[in-house]
Amino acid sequence: MALDGCEITNASVDDRSLEVVVGSDSRFFDGHFPERPILPAVAQLTLVEVLLRRCCGDAARIAALERLRLLAVVQPGDRLLVRLAPAPAGDRSARFEITCGTTRVSDGTLRWSAVEE
Repeated sequence: MALDGCEITNASVDDRSLEVVVGSDSRFFDGHFPERPILPAVAQLTLVEVLLRRCCGDAARIAALERLRLLAVVQPGDRLLVRLAPAPAGDRSARFEITCGTTRVSDGTLRWSAVEE
């Protein structure tokens, strides 16, 4: 999964976490918004799906969002921590949280499925 302009600085399957710096040259910012670029929700969910695939296998995809809260703006150069808390085995749901320092950027609950490519 392409993370154009983003640099993964640390990833841990055991901790179910991913640290990423969103570069100012990332295409995620294209058109969103030229005078004050912010990271759109779809890009945040892409980061969550990258972590989901690392933890649950390459075939794992977000199938549905049960809840999503966008709580703070992410700007170019921000260092994010993405965390995933999967439900017990057999239940394909998970809670996620994205933080920037001590600020919670977004959180939610997703359902996932395995899609073979």
